Amino acid sequence: MVDQEAMMGYILEEPGIIKRIYENRAEITKDFVQYFLNHPVKRVYLSGTGSPRHVCIVMAQMMEKLLGVEASCEIPTIFNNHSQFNMNGVYKKDELLLIVPAQSGRTAGPYWTALKAKEAGVPILCTTLHPDGKLAQLCEVVIDKGTGREESFPESKGHIASLAILSMCIIETAHALKRLEDTAYDAYLRAFDRLPDSCERALRVTETWYEKNKYKLISQPALTILGYGPNFGTALEGALKILESTLKTVVAYEAEEYMHGIMEPIKKDSVIFFICPSDSPVEQERMHTLINYTRKICDNCIVLCRPEDPCADENAIICDFTDCEFLDTMEYLVPFQFICHRMARDMGLSTIDSQLDGSCEALGCRV
Repeated sequence: MVDQEAMMGYILEEPGIIKRIYENRAEITKDFVQYFLNHPVKRVYLSGTGSPRHVCIVMAQMMEKLLGVEASCEIPTIFNNHSQFNMNGVYKKDELLLIVPAQSGRTAGPYWTALKAKEAGVPILCTTLHPDGKLAQLCEVVIDKGTGREESFPESKGHIASLAILSMCIIETAHALKRLEDTAYDAYLRAFDRLPDSCERALRVTETWYEKNKYKLISQPALTILGYGPNFGTALEGALKILESTLKTVVAYEAEEYMHGIMEPIKKDSVIFFICPSDSPVEQERMHTLINYTRKICDNCIVLCRPEDPCADENAIICDFTDCEFLDTMEYLVPFQFICHRMARDMGLSTIDSQLDGSCEALGCRV
């Protein structure tokens, strides 16, 4: 018998997954770290579709800041058809790297990007649930996510595992390359160690908040989610999860982009989520400006923030988040994962039985 609550079970597993990755970081990250120690990587391409693309958005920013390499998130088909590796020919082949944060490794676009990399002599690294799969066979470095298959079609714990594994790989590599001093390295480790408890708190807080606000979410035909910096990736992932599970129109924007005319359709009863960590004071200040302006127009401005945030109010999802840059993309995602599953359940929809099951095969989106 199909367990319609399976997705919630996967979300509940996430703190344990983060804890496992933290405690086993030396083993999990060793091949990634060793690769960077042995190769003078200067240019990294990250490629993914759907949830993996959102991982790429976060990791590209993290790699540039902590590793000092040029990094970009590439949409596979656009890159495959209209671009190429090392366009200006300024890098040697061992200075290039493609990273594919996959789930099954069977998604066609990123696989074709890996094939293109292989043909160009560009090394490839992937995370995957299938270390012996077709994608993995193309790669120099393969990291097994170890989270197992998910029965629910909105991916949850696999996405968190990708974020946690690659974040830890980057932290350990930056420290090994002496780009991250001991004090900063220890601060990241302390924050990572606190993440499981933070995610559990976020889950409890969101459950209480949801029971008070579920009718306003269910009654609206469309929702908007805004983020900045690495948490633009969180906004995109949260929107995708809610769209997949509820079939509602859900759109995500980077906060500053949203201010540039896109907010024109706001109405009094619109529902807008604002992801508002304190890890980037300049961007947070701009988000505060947007929140305060939008509250003059809209009654349903939902801010995700720490208790001391000046924009925290009775509508907010308030939690003692760690607010550690890059790592907080995991804890700020948990509320959207919870909302995704509970909204679907309360709307009489399944997160197990997709209405378009088999569409990927029919459209040739799998290899």
